[in-house]
Amino acid sequence: MIARVLQEATGAPTLGGAYATLALNVGAAGGPVAGGAMLTASGDTVGSVVISAALAAIALPVVGLLLRLTRKAR
Repeated sequence: MIARVLQEATGAPTLGGAYATLALNVGAAGGPVAGGAMLTASGDTVGSVVISAALAAIALPVVGLLLRLTRKAR
């Protein structure tokens, strides 16, 4: 992902890399926090699976939209 951002952010590669790294770190920290909160709230591991599925369901349309926009720009 970071390499892709750097490829697209030719005008400001340092800033692009910083934002890509930030997004990666937020995702790497936010997922476990959300899963842990759901595990604490529900007391069952099924809640963590639900959170994972919800995050994936949110991410897929976003990725599809970004791919579509990238293809139109070229």
